[in-house]
Amino acid sequence: MPYKFYDYIPGRVIYMSVWGKYTHSENIASNKESIAILDAAINPIISIVDFTLMDSFSKNLNVLSSSFNMFAHPNHHWQLVITDDRLTAFISATVIQVAKRGNRPQNFAIVKTQSEALTRLKRIDPNLTDIPPLPPFEAIT
Repeated sequence: MPYKFYDYIPGRVIYMSVWGKYTHSENIASNKESIAILDAAINPIISIVDFTLMDSFSKNLNVLSSSFNMFAHPNHHWQLVITDDRLTAFISATVIQVAKRGNRPQNFAIVKTQSEALTRLKRIDPNLTDIPPLPPFEAIT
């Protein structure tokens, strides 16, 4: 399983690191885990997904859009995607727009680095104080 969730700021922000080959079945599994987290949430959740160590993933937009229904969840507040790969950024943005459904605002951003993600996180929720660094890859595997 080349992904792992981390309760980054408990009850407010989750972080998911993805590495290696991220298959369609792993897409489905991670979506189910995301939905379980969102179902249990009391507050709206900001999700940060770090694709910087991902080697490959399914590029079938129909399959991806149908497997990531977490973006339509009422407790899903914001999505931050970390990637410096243009194709991953394009597909991520497309999938989020298609999967979110309804008239919900476009609450997502794509950034290239963890540092940019933290800067954006502070702008998204100024009430978050003492934002720790994102976990290093070694700490979450």
